[in-house]
Amino acid sequence: MVELVKKLVGVLKLKELFFESFEAQRLVSVDVPREVAVDLNYSAVARRRGARGFDAIATFIATVSGLDSSEVAKITSKIRVVYIIPECQETKDIEITDELLAAIAETQGIYTAHPYFREYLQGACGRLSLPPLIAPPIMGKTLFNRVRDREAKKAQTKLDPKATNVVPLKPSKVG
Repeated sequence: MVELVKKLVGVLKLKELFFESFEAQRLVSVDVPREVAVDLNYSAVARRRGARGFDAIATFIATVSGLDSSEVAKITSKIRVVYIIPECQETKDIEITDELLAAIAETQGIYTAHPYFREYLQGACGRLSLPPLIAPPIMGKTLFNRVRDREAKKAQTKLDPKATNVVPLKPSKVG
């Protein structure tokens, strides 16, 4: 699956990108600590748009905590990225399945939307009187590894129905 995604990513056409929703909420009314940590989680889903188009809907959730682990703020956004898969030599023999579109959304969709979320996160922190935060970059390799891990877990689950499909994310400290 990952090799098909890599092949298609090279020819995808970005049609449009827009924020579907966003929210920034300060959870405490007391002074915010000068040093905070951010726990960033992200996911994506795909929705078909005709025979050759699809939407990748990326969801980002940043939980800002003081170093004492108390939650200070929650900043979320949902970003829709609309792609077209052109008919060309590279795509003519590839069957565009829902599973393939989901894998593209979980890799290229998140990768494309992430810089827009980072900018929103920085601005929201300023509006909430939080210390400046910069979301850690997301590397393409990390996204592809998540898809590979999910595929491996899925294969393992077929062999062992008690296996889980959870891939944990590590929080990032900023400060």
